[in-house]
Amino acid sequence: MANDNAPSDGGVEMSFKLVAAVFDMKVGNPLRKMVLIKLADQANDDGVCWPSYESIANSCEISRRSVVTHIQWLEDNGFLWIERRYNAEESKNFSNRYHLTLGKAQQFKKSKVKKSKGSANAALVQETPNGANAALGGETDALGGAGAALSNGAGAAPESINKPINESINESRTTKKKKVAVEKPEELSQQAWDDLLELRKLKKAPLSATAWKLADNAIEAIQYKTGHSIEQIVTVWVARGWITVKEEWYLNHIKNDQAQQTNYQGNNNAINQSANNQPKQSQADIYAAKLNADLAERFPDEFAAPDGYYETSDCQSI
Repeated sequence: MANDNAPSDGGVEMSFKLVAAVFDMKVGNPLRKMVLIKLADQANDDGVCWPSYESIANSCEISRRSVVTHIQWLEDNGFLWIERRYNAEESKNFSNRYHLTLGKAQQFKKSKVKKSKGSANAALVQETPNGANAALGGETDALGGAGAALSNGAGAAPESINKPINESINESRTTKKKKVAVEKPEELSQQAWDDLLELRKLKKAPLSATAWKLADNAIEAIQYKTGHSIEQIVTVWVARGWITVKEEWYLNHIKNDQAQQTNYQGNNNAINQSANNQPKQSQADIYAAKLNADLAERFPDEFAAPDGYYETSDCQSI
């Protein structure tokens, strides 16, 4: 496996161990696991690596936005911690350093329903993060307590469980109707994000997860063709008052802006050129004008000649 960090032989051995450990872990998503494998593959002896978002996205064949989301989940669940690096002098972000902490990770676990051993009645149990099975009422208790059946009296028939099942279904339906909050992209400033949300609010179209996904795909296409940052793209989006951003709209905006700048520069060049192209006076013309002024001053009555009376040829004959 390729390693951009080019570790020593010991680092290669360590990366193999980390990758092997990651294969046995549960993260709840196959693409998320690919991201974690990529990080483990590039880690050095200390379990540290610093690949860019673009490098991870290319290796895992997913979008840059997906990489950011999956890494955030891995950090929140203890698989790693992020050392964010920023050069204040150049006002520039460097690639993050990722410190793998697989031993402290809280692995993804699915809830299960199964029968508890040694009991005639089924008790609802779930797997805890450390893998131990515990009944909902305690480590060895069923729903009503240690050794207790679901009913209040010994030998009584168990109560119907239709009610809690219906309640669970209704709760599930209610949860599905809730709107999913859209998280601010890490590379976008809070001010630009607030301006975008306010614009959508004025358009009476709050930013939904689906709307942002479509806009995010357009932003990635624009970034690929123009190299502009998400901050620049969202700023233009808000300034133009678009309800969303599309690749065609943004590229047309750039063309129009460039055309206006070209016309402005052309007008300035024409003005400067006309000013520079004024005809220059010859030395003879300058001398004639000076002689006219001198004679008019010395002999105002005799030489009160009209303007242009003394021509260049006259001056030369004198």
